[in-house]
Amino acid sequence: MTEKKKTGGLAGVSAGATALCTVGKEGAGLTYRGYDIYDLADNASFEEVAHLLMHDKLPNQAELDAFVARIKSMRGLPDEVKQVLDINPDDSHPMDV
Repeated sequence: MTEKKKTGGLAGVSAGATALCTVGKEGAGLTYRGYDIYDLADNASFEEVAHLLMHDKLPNQAELDAFVARIKSMRGLPDEVKQVLDINPDDSHPMDV
């Protein structure tokens, strides 16, 4: 009888292919569009990383300013949603709301 070799976790399992990131390239680490995740975490803002993921490159200052202005313009809530949130007691659990 042959014995099957057991592996831990999802070792050897491909969850899918993506151009956004690599996991374990050259044995370790996580990269987004070729940038090490630790470098991004230490040196880039959330908006810079979002731009990188959406536009394939880190933005220059003009691109970042335009991107931030664009996403800020989309942050508003419809009045109906504000009204629903306002009628909930302040001590409501977020999952109940």
